[in-house]
Amino acid sequence: MQGGMLFVRMSGGPISGDPAQLTYTNVTIKNVLTMAYKVKAYQIEGPAWMDTERFNISAKVPPGTTEAQFRVMLQNLLAERFHLKLHHETKEMPLMALVVGKNGPKLTESQPIAPPPDGGPSASAAASPTFDPTRLPKNPDGSIKFPGGGRGARMTMNNGHMQMDVSGQPMGAFCDMLTNQLGIPVVD
Repeated sequence: MQGGMLFVRMSGGPISGDPAQLTYTNVTIKNVLTMAYKVKAYQIEGPAWMDTERFNISAKVPPGTTEAQFRVMLQNLLAERFHLKLHHETKEMPLMALVVGKNGPKLTESQPIAPPPDGGPSASAAASPTFDPTRLPKNPDGSIKFPGGGRGARMTMNNGHMQMDVSGQPMGAFCDMLTNQLGIPVVD
């Protein structure tokens, strides 16, 4: 934790830019379960420690591993290292829907991003593993001033306040972020 902020990182594996190395930092068991079983966090129930205890996981991934094989590897890791046992069941649950307000939408459409002229890092470099939000400038209200022009979904939580920046992404990415934070499905 730096400056009241907790950094969670889930990178690597066959569906990433670093397919040979898995690096999870400050993750909960629920975070790993969502990847291993391709489910949303709200679909997982278990003891409270699954949301609070944090772990670092670093592992090599064999060359040529497929996404399906990677998920099985994560499932095996959870079973062997954490003695995880699970079962599947169907439940009814509430959901939230994003709807256009009576005065119309207040969102702006993302603009296309041109590649950097010199072939250097793009504005989306803020999503890189070296990204450090503590070094970003602040707005007058104390929230982080995210660099403009990037694509992706970014979120910070600081002193009980959450800030989201989603640009160049479908509404589904925004709904997924809200779903993860609220713990119930949010649909567009």
